[in-house]
Amino acid sequence: MNETTMWAVIGITYGAVIAVLNNRLLFRGIRRARERAAALGKPDQGTGVVTRLFGIRYAIDAGALIIAGVLFRNVAFLIAAALSLTILGNILIATTVRAKGGKI
Repeated sequence: MNETTMWAVIGITYGAVIAVLNNRLLFRGIRRARERAAALGKPDQGTGVVTRLFGIRYAIDAGALIIAGVLFRNVAFLIAAALSLTILGNILIATTVRAKGGKI
């Protein structure tokens, strides 16, 4: 295994870990927002919170990639991490939505 391949594998792993953690935080936040809105008797209030949480998720993704870029300074690592983060993040969201019957 050459050095570029090693950095790519590390990047894929890094991106996957960040994607899984971000999606866990995202869906935990969505669940709490919906519970809070239901407790207040305003079920429509949760929609705005969901939109903000998706924005926060993307900001955390970008921040994680920027930090990794500053720390490692390896192009193969960054490309692999970005692709892994994007693809796995979208797969996890689609899987979760499908499991919940099409609702976030």
